[in-house]
Amino acid sequence: MAIVWDTVFGPVKLTHEGESLRADVDGDINFRGVVFGGWTASLAALAAADGLDGQVLSALHVVFTGQVRPGALLFDIERLRAGGSMAARRVTAHQGGEPLASVQAWFTRPDLFPSATHPRSTPPQRSWDDCPTLEWSWPDAPFLRHIDERGIDYPTSYATFQHGPPHVELWARPFERHLEPLPRQLLDVILFDAHLLDAAYRATTLTDLHMVSLDLCVTWAATPPDGWLHVTTDALLGPSLVVTTGTLADEHGTRYAVATSQGRSYAPR
Repeated sequence: MAIVWDTVFGPVKLTHEGESLRADVDGDINFRGVVFGGWTASLAALAAADGLDGQVLSALHVVFTGQVRPGALLFDIERLRAGGSMAARRVTAHQGGEPLASVQAWFTRPDLFPSATHPRSTPPQRSWDDCPTLEWSWPDAPFLRHIDERGIDYPTSYATFQHGPPHVELWARPFERHLEPLPRQLLDVILFDAHLLDAAYRATTLTDLHMVSLDLCVTWAATPPDGWLHVTTDALLGPSLVVTTGTLADEHGTRYAVATSQGRSYAPR
């Protein structure tokens, strides 16, 4: 029997194929021909949630070991722990027999996740109504058309995406779509993976240096809010590796999730 989830990118269907789950990856959810890593991680999390009866994520760690292409993607699921209030799963995503991502996730009952009340920080001075959209990035990342994003402290074009501070800040929300708790958390995964490396790129250049994500770790302290989200990411740059950190907060400044990612940087050939 198929498992269908409604996500920020529309309905997703997972089907059983032997001992694995299968998803057909949409070719539009890519960046320059490679399936967006945050989407691969999100699909793996949906596969991991099979049989968990409405539990939500408390932590997600993904290691990217290869590039996913549009088409069939298979998920092998290992049950690491099944308790009364929490469960741990490991998922390997593969295409053509090659493992391309490894995901470990903790799930918990929704009633253990109240809305966040603190720590609270000062919300940005600029309202989303006063911030420019990020529509200029859509031709290279068409999947971002599904998310309303406004730059608070963010480049306004590829030409200005260089030689700046290792920091980006923006508002984000899904366009006209109400999501169930787990798919709503996957919007957080997508936002972090889309913008963590942006902080590193902004301090260098998009043309003279390429970067790839090696991993992504997201941890939640509370239920994600509805409405506008405040996304902040920062980077530490080394000669070959970069380390990025990020936070998500509601429109009032209440933080509810944090993330880290390591990236490999190299000069294009």
